[in-house]
Amino acid sequence: MKNQVNIRDQITQPSWQNPVSQPLQIPEKPKVNYWMISTVILLIILAVGGIYTTNLDTKLSSDSQNTDKITKIMSLSPISSKEPTSTTVVTTNPSNNVVWKTQMIPIQEQSELLGNKTINLEIKVPSDWTIQTSSVAVDPATSTIKNCSISTITSKNQSLKITLAPICTGWSAQYSVWPSTGVIVLQQKRGGNNGLHNFYRVRVTNSINSYNYVDADTEPNRPLDNKTDQIMDALTIGYSPPNEGKDDFFFIAAHLTANFSNQKGITDNSLPIVDQIATSLVLR
Repeated sequence: MKNQVNIRDQITQPSWQNPVSQPLQIPEKPKVNYWMISTVILLIILAVGGIYTTNLDTKLSSDSQNTDKITKIMSLSPISSKEPTSTTVVTTNPSNNVVWKTQMIPIQEQSELLGNKTINLEIKVPSDWTIQTSSVAVDPATSTIKNCSISTITSKNQSLKITLAPICTGWSAQYSVWPSTGVIVLQQKRGGNNGLHNFYRVRVTNSINSYNYVDADTEPNRPLDNKTDQIMDALTIGYSPPNEGKDDFFFIAAHLTANFSNQKGITDNSLPIVDQIATSLVLR
């Protein structure tokens, strides 16, 4: 009986054991490396900024070079001054390839002021052009130039003839309105009884292939106004430099005419050469 009780006790006693409690494994979150992210962002910013700065420097350098080029071009292009009310254009020098020669035309002048005197009329023409002088009969009693002559200048290709005819007998200027075809080829200061006058040499178109050269002037300190100012019927050739003393204002009046045989001579740079010839006339 006693053994049975023990057996029952053994039976009623639990035959299993609670397992050992294991802690719950929770995966650890990865740590964020803020230093690395900040470094990468900083490097990107620096790279973008470097590229922008390089492009900006390149643009500024290019702009600076362009500005320098413009400045050089402007410095190489002189600006010609014009009278405020004049619409005429001063012609430029012909090609630098032109080789010039100087020729003297002796003039025997007689006047009450100077008596008998031989002076030289200087003219410059291209070296391959010719000058021929022919005598003109005059009345010795009334002529101020005793050896009156006409000079004919001919271009190399024979397409242009220029006639220079000093006025040998007393001359009084005849004035006319400023021509619509007038072109100023020379502007300078010249002495006058009341001070330095503004002097102009003007090319006037006679016809399609013919031109005259005449003079005009204005009072001191007054600009040209081609609406009211007039031109003379001839050009005046004075001393260069002026004779300081007895004949400061002495001059010779002359007619200068250029005639082209065809239009080609006008378009092949011959007209500016004629302008240069017209402005080269001086007394020595």
